Amino acid sequence: IALQTNFRSDTKVINWVNKVFVDSEERLWVLGNAGFSLYLPEIDAFENFINAEKYQDVLGNNYKAVVEDSNGSIWFGSKDKGAVVLDVQSSTFKAIEQLKNEPILDMIFDRHNNLWVATENNGLKVRLAGHDNFITFTTKTLKSIPTNKIQTVFEDRLNNIWIATEDAGVFQFNLDEGVTKSFFYSE
Repeated sequence: IALQTNFRSDTKVINWVNKVFVDSEERLWVLGNAGFSLYLPEIDAFENFINAEKYQDVLGNNYKAVVEDSNGSIWFGSKDKGAVVLDVQSSTFKAIEQLKNEPILDMIFDRHNNLWVATENNGLKVRLAGHDNFITFTTKTLKSIPTNKIQTVFEDRLNNIWIATEDAGVFQFNLDEGVTKSFFYSE
């Protein structure tokens, strides 16, 4: 899959970098507080994707999360405006309406191709493979979680989903049972 790179390039990259990501096509992406950038080695420069007329669906600036789905599309999560997906087949961006204005800190696709989204203060969101809607888990849902301040989501080699939080340690979560283990420090 070749991403269309007939963009006007800017040789500068974002200065405040939050994350660097290499996708399955070996493209280097840099996420930061001013948007995200794609490195173009053929011209030794970066294409900057910022919230401007050219990229109207690129919402927000403060990008913290990036993940690639099984189709090769790249999902970007912004701390201030939600998520946007780059369809590499068509080289177009699409904002994810259900995540609009969500403060996203991390995203992963698990081995079952479910999308897990960590939000700064709105809990954990999961989109099951093959579905369009997100399930939200918070301190007030039936399958509650210890905090709504989720920092990171990780899947280990045994398919366990681990959630790191801002104020409630680490917990293990599964969709059937909810929280199965919880670890936190208390004095």
